[in-house]
Amino acid sequence: MNERNTVDQKSSINVVKRKKKKYLVKKRLNSAEIEEKKKTTTEEKFYWVKAGTGAISAFFGVFIFRLVGWWLLIYMLGFLLIWPFFQSFVIFRLPYKKDRWDWKEILKSGMGGYFFIFMLVSTMVFTLMHFPEYSDRLDNPATTQDIAVIDNIAYIADGQNGFLILDNKNNIHREQLHKFNPETIDAQRVVIHNNLALVADWNFGLHCINVSDLQNVNLVGGFQTSSIIYDIFAYDNIVMLAVGEQGMIILDITNISQILVLNNYTQGNIQGIYVEDEIGYLNNLHGLDLINMTDPSSPYFIGSIDISGEPCAIDIENSYAYIASGNQGLHIVNITDPYSLTLSGSFNTTGNATDILIDHNVAYIADGASGLVMLDISDPSLPVNMTLSPFNTIGTCEQLDLDGDYVYIADGVKGITAIYLPYPGIPPEESAVVASKTISMGWIWAVPAVISSFAIIKEQKKRIVP
Repeated sequence: MNERNTVDQKSSINVVKRKKKKYLVKKRLNSAEIEEKKKTTTEEKFYWVKAGTGAISAFFGVFIFRLVGWWLLIYMLGFLLIWPFFQSFVIFRLPYKKDRWDWKEILKSGMGGYFFIFMLVSTMVFTLMHFPEYSDRLDNPATTQDIAVIDNIAYIADGQNGFLILDNKNNIHREQLHKFNPETIDAQRVVIHNNLALVADWNFGLHCINVSDLQNVNLVGGFQTSSIIYDIFAYDNIVMLAVGEQGMIILDITNISQILVLNNYTQGNIQGIYVEDEIGYLNNLHGLDLINMTDPSSPYFIGSIDISGEPCAIDIENSYAYIASGNQGLHIVNITDPYSLTLSGSFNTTGNATDILIDHNVAYIADGASGLVMLDISDPSLPVNMTLSPFNTIGTCEQLDLDGDYVYIADGVKGITAIYLPYPGIPPEESAVVASKTISMGWIWAVPAVISSFAIIKEQKKRIVP
């Protein structure tokens, strides 16, 4: 009996084993199915190659070519529109068959993946390139109010973060060389004069710091004021302080350890100062005042002109005074005859003009939240906008300086912004092209983002088998 049961068990195991054996027979595809499979395979190739192209082109565009703004958008669209045809007919060597691969199909395949990968990689590369700058901002969260750059050394009035000296040879990776940061400092202005950094501290007055040896920077003098210092101008051994409603204080710094007051000029609400040929040009809230500075201890009034806005900064070039006038933009005053001033021209910027520099018939204006504005002033009576729109900055463009091929901006909460301008004074149409390279993308990224989202959804729907 046991033997019979054993035999039955063996036979049942064999039956089970025989049942597990299956032979897969490949279905023979007809010509239409073969063509469809080839098409699907080609679509897969296109999709992944285009996605890879998005990653590679984004890396080269941001890291190698340093493109941003509209130029990066044009570069991205160029790859999107031109590369697929090169990929089709040169790399894959596909025959052109209109019924299968017309130009619309070539462009649409993998479009969403390309957009998405390009934006992702370009954002990552840009962030990694600028991470040290953002990291420094986290460590030093003050607001950058003024900047002076000389021979790649940046001197920064950085609000409550104090006075900073930076090695600026590399605009991406700056090295801090020195930091002057008393407990209650509020550094707002800085001027470099005769190896001295003259720093306006709104909580104290004037700090005089020796910067002749960057390895041994030290405080050598100071002058306490009872009011805020809005501007500093220095020549020879004379330092002039614009102190708003208190007028102007004129100092002799021959002996830096014992600063002497030569005069306290109290006529007007002085916001900005410039001196040339023994004439002082004072930005008063009502306009421009001229004083004779032959004897700094006894200045006297020459003449004035009323201008609109709130004059707060001034530069002189070729018998013209260029005045940044707050919400009224730029005013240009003919100073050929100091006793008879005339308004020559003006330009109303979109922001709040707080600083101005003139170089090679170009006026560079710090325009607050609107960023940097450049004007062609070859004809002072008719300033011409050299940029399609201002150099928009993340922060607030407070003050600026020029050094070599760069305009450096004290950009408030953003810190320092450096804009590359290799040819000051180039024609307006060329400047507009240069300007557009650094305009922030802002909402423009929303367009490819929406397109890529819809394109990706469409691609996925095509891949779903019901």
